[in-house]
Amino acid sequence: MSLLAHFPRRAPWAAALAAFLLPAVALADLASDEAILEGRLMAPCCNVQTLDVHASPLADELRAEIHRRLLAGDEPAAIEADLVARYGDTIRAAPKGRDSRTDFAVVLSAAAVGAAVAAVLYFRRRGASVPVRRDDAASLASQASQASLASRDGAVDPRWDARLDEELENFED
Repeated sequence: MSLLAHFPRRAPWAAALAAFLLPAVALADLASDEAILEGRLMAPCCNVQTLDVHASPLADELRAEIHRRLLAGDEPAAIEADLVARYGDTIRAAPKGRDSRTDFAVVLSAAAVGAAVAAVLYFRRRGASVPVRRDDAASLASQASQASLASRDGAVDPRWDARLDEELENFED
């Protein structure tokens, strides 16, 4: 059973929608190829900016040629090869077969790993894993003093008891 048998009244609408969207998708693909190609090629008049941002008569002519050839069905690689043959390898913004975006990703990843290693080493050397708030510090000090006064069996350490007695005697005097 075909799909049209399930939706007989909607079939014309689906066909109209497809007829409307397919050219839009093709134009979006064309614009994407055009933008990528213009971003990969330098303006041959100065070799300072890529074609997508450079403003000169030659850059305008090359952008129009790229657009016209893509509309005619030429492959972006063939257009790039033709322009390289005419203007030399210096027209390429990046060497052939190399994408500088991967270089950026590698450098960014290495920087993130380096920062993580540096943070681990810093906190290890510092000896603190988590900063302590003031109210937590007071309760920790209180617990530490109680733990140090009491021995394992719960009895008070006699040294601390003797020192407390000395302090109390000196305080009364």
